[in-house]
Amino acid sequence: MGVEVENYDHFNNIQIHGTEGIIKASKEKYEIKLYSGEEKEPEVIKLKEKSGFKKQMGHFLDCIREEKTPRTSGIKERNNLAVIEAGYKSMAKNKAIEVGIRTE
Repeated sequence: MGVEVENYDHFNNIQIHGTEGIIKASKEKYEIKLYSGEEKEPEVIKLKEKSGFKKQMGHFLDCIREEKTPRTSGIKERNNLAVIEAGYKSMAKNKAIEVGIRTE
């Protein structure tokens, strides 16, 4: 997937253009808009004012804008999701599921 980041107001908003759609994130409106394929109306994800995710999104947008490395890596978070997914599969199949942990 190709990605192009457009910092469209230098403070609170970021657009990420990929081959399958666009993500628009706004710190001031506490929302993320997902545009995909031919759909004209985005899927809108509203964030709660006191949400921990709001802080994470703010940090992520700051890292993009300032070209800094995030506190947690994409690989670390991918591994966390792999463990959670394996847990669900394990419960559904009633057996152990191997988790593919990545280091890079």
